[in-house]
Amino acid sequence: MLTTVSFLPVASKLVGTDSVQGICLNENVASKHVLQKCGFEPVFEGVGDYQGEKREVFKSVWKLA
Repeated sequence: MLTTVSFLPVASKLVGTDSVQGICLNENVASKHVLQKCGFEPVFEGVGDYQGEKREVFKSVWKLA
């Protein structure tokens, strides 16, 4: 995870953005944990579009400090 945490600020500057969005199925506890450990903040939990279907999703965002 240290690689991801170190990579996000560099990559976001290279592509000219100050945030990255993450999404996974709400039932995928491991993916939610990885997003949070990498500094992503939860922004939504509920029914949303996921690969063309309505599913229970977890959405989060990482912002450049």
